Amino acid sequence: MTIEHEPVSPRIAELGKELRSGNAAALDAFWARLEDEGAPIIEPIHGDTERSLVTFVWRQTERAREAAVYGPGLAGLFDVLHQVDGTDLFYRTYSRGNDFRFSYRLALNPPSISLPVDSEENLKQLLAYLSDADLVIRDPLNHNAMQTGGFRDPRRPDEIPPQVFNSVVELPQAPSQSYLARRPGIPHGWVHGHSFRSAILGNERNIWVYTPPGYAESEADYGLVIAFDNSYVTMIPMHNILDNLLAEGRVPPLIAACVDSLDQPTRSRELVCHEPFSESLATEILPWLQANYRVTSNPARVVVAGSSLGGLAAGFVALRRPELYGNVLSQSGSFGWGPGSEPGKPRSEWHVDWQWLARQYMSAATLPLRFYLEAGLFETASVSPYVPRESDLLLANRRMHEVLVEKGYEVRYSEFDGGHDYACWRGSLADGLIALLGT
Repeated sequence: MTIEHEPVSPRIAELGKELRSGNAAALDAFWARLEDEGAPIIEPIHGDTERSLVTFVWRQTERAREAAVYGPGLAGLFDVLHQVDGTDLFYRTYSRGNDFRFSYRLALNPPSISLPVDSEENLKQLLAYLSDADLVIRDPLNHNAMQTGGFRDPRRPDEIPPQVFNSVVELPQAPSQSYLARRPGIPHGWVHGHSFRSAILGNERNIWVYTPPGYAESEADYGLVIAFDNSYVTMIPMHNILDNLLAEGRVPPLIAACVDSLDQPTRSRELVCHEPFSESLATEILPWLQANYRVTSNPARVVVAGSSLGGLAAGFVALRRPELYGNVLSQSGSFGWGPGSEPGKPRSEWHVDWQWLARQYMSAATLPLRFYLEAGLFETASVSPYVPRESDLLLANRRMHEVLVEKGYEVRYSEFDGGHDYACWRGSLADGLIALLGT
């Protein structure tokens, strides 16, 4: 069958032609080929060297009568797959640039949730569904999966192994991510787990600290990367990235501290330009790091880093304390945020000062700060209708970049062909570290 307004996969079209001609064996041959080659189906577009067709497929089961693609590079919350009439085959085809990268899961029997997800009832329904590991699954036909970053913690006798996460699509020209995997034959650092209690914030959290190879034998002080949150140990294996960059001489030996955010409510409170969090970082966490590790006191060698709300927080704490942190590394920073949002209430009832942080930089004196900013081409309301236009992340990052350039800051700005996605950030983190601290 052909779906209007969507590109047509030649392989699906050929299968339909065979089935209509009475060749019932064509369907079994189709599934057998996918078992061998893997999914999704990637096909060139005739006459277009810059884009390819990407077709996701699902084989219907008695329990899962319907399926959708769920991930950060789509046109909706759940993109429902279409059934080839009279078969167990469901599919959906997209046209994407050849440098596109995307992590996703298949959502079986997806719920009908109205967009945007701005009511407490809708949000509870969505979170309950997404937490069901039997319904939101990796693509069983995709051989390419994103792994968490296993690491070495001196407190444990064995290595913490990596865990498999989402399925991943990488088109032929997607940027290289050569620094992710742990490389044999090079020196490796360690990841030290600590529990830290903040009197200012009134809570306790983990702080994971990476020390580079040779740290125990050295008396030097080290540059420092402070990252929000523990995703920079798990989803983004910063320890592997720093080991590999150091082995190639791309960055000097660095210490990295990944400050956990505890849970989503805490993260949504502390990382949205929250003065108490900024104060805790400056007067509790950083002094604790300086007392326990040989980290520099030179702000030009200190980076604050984060993705999404973490990128917003990095920009905010640097604005507040430029004498402590001289570099901001923001991956898809939520610069559209503004005070006045009230999660759980309809957006029509919000009174928000959108893109607040950019205006703070515009009105402040130019500070001794350097920036690496990036955002995805699919992080925009024009692509994803469930992204509020007022907080359009791509446009907010472009505006933040314009403000910083206008104020005379040194800024490296990049846009990638993808969405709000760890599959993209885990590769480009190396670009940000090289840009800010590279040798």
